[in-house]
Amino acid sequence: MNWLIDSSGLMVQAQEIRWDRLHLYITVEVSFDENHSYQPEKLAYYMVYRSGKARAKFDIKELQDGRLELHVNVTNNGENQCIPFGVYSIYVCDGEDVLAKVQTSLSLGLQLQDCSRIFSYGQFH
Repeated sequence: MNWLIDSSGLMVQAQEIRWDRLHLYITVEVSFDENHSYQPEKLAYYMVYRSGKARAKFDIKELQDGRLELHVNVTNNGENQCIPFGVYSIYVCDGEDVLAKVQTSLSLGLQLQDCSRIFSYGQFH
């Protein structure tokens, strides 16, 4: 992995979080400085646990206003596993290059507690 967060010129900010049952949707706004050019919809967006392990890759939908909608089913992370309980960050990658950590907008930051979910399944969380 090449950590290029400080030099990539890419900034990704979460604007909205919503749930549809077991499906998590995060609307993000992507910007970059004039020295870099990216196709934000072609980059990979990963849910990463504090240990540094990627637990899920988001599906991406391009919205009309230039924003992206990230989606993941929390009961199936693509490997037929539930995403374990925990605190996660979202990293933006281009192959082996880590370009950005998704930041939270101020308005969303005030609502984060209301966006949290715990899903009980079987005997475990």
